[in-house]
Parts: sequence; C-alpha cells; structure tokens
Amino acid sequence: MSFAQLQAIWQEAERLGYDGATLFDVLSAPALEPWTALSALTATTERLIAIPLVLSPTHIGTRPSSRRWPPASTSSLVGDSSWA
Repeated sequence: MSFAQLQAIWQEAERLGYDGATLFDVLSAPALEPWTALSALTATTERLIAIPLVLSPTHIGTRPSSRRWPPASTSSLVGDSSWA
C-alpha cells in the first residue's frame, strides 16, 4: 500500500470520527517503515492519534542495522522535499 493510499484512509477515518489509527511493523517487503509513516500520517490529519501495533521482540535481532539500512525519511514517503 502506498503512502497516498494510507493517507486517504486516515483522512477518511478522521472524517468519520475515529480517534486513532494504527500501522503494524512488518518485515516483509513491500511495506512502509512504520515509525516514519506514522509521523507523516499524523501530520496530514488534525486530531487522529497514531497507534503503533505490537513490535514483535522475536524479530529485533533480525532487523537490519540502522548503519546498513537507514529508515526512509518522511520526505521520501510523501514526495515533498519541503518536509526534509
């Protein structure tokens, strides 16, 4: 799912009166990096609360090191260099 698709879902959830929305941490591609995506999504809504779902402790040792694989920047997710 693209950032634009998630953004449309989050904005519709807010319009419908939801208080929060979630993303979960997945290790299979393709998937957006959840913490960056949550930050960018909350910036596009007025009051929706970002709720990360459980990050499995069994996968902590299997994640690539941030020195080898930096998370995507918000600007690369939303395609807007003014966010950088």
